[in-house]
Amino acid sequence: MIMVDEIKVWPGARPPFTRGSCHLTTDGTLDELHEFAARIGLRREWFQGTTYPHYDLTAAKRDEAMVAGAVFVTARKQAIARRATGTVVDLAAHRKAKTTEAALDELRRVDMVHMLALAADFELQAAPHPEIKTRLVTRLAALLRALAAEQT
Repeated sequence: MIMVDEIKVWPGARPPFTRGSCHLTTDGTLDELHEFAARIGLRREWFQGTTYPHYDLTAAKRDEAMVAGAVFVTARKQAIARRATGTVVDLAAHRKAKTTEAALDELRRVDMVHMLALAADFELQAAPHPEIKTRLVTRLAALLRALAAEQT
């Protein structure tokens, strides 16, 4: 279930939250929360998972969320629901999976660069003419640029 809590006005809040804000949470999966947030126009980078998984909403977005199917549940009852369903544990697993995937991507990239360097070194040592060495270095540079472009 996707939930919104009560609007609260926080002293010193920055725009667009100066007139109050609330939280969009779930007692389901983070994927469910992210899909719902996307449907009402929230960006993934606005997701906050430091204390518990949620998106901050303005009063207008809260209304939009409720029209889209979110249910009003007080902040206190939301906290109880999150604990009961293990959503916070789900967040930890989500972070671990994200970190693991990033580490694997880095290993793949490093392995690719290392293999290219070894192959280039072998070919450069075996190349009998300076012209061939120049072509090999040019080709290696192009491969490394393509790899770097792939990473961005």
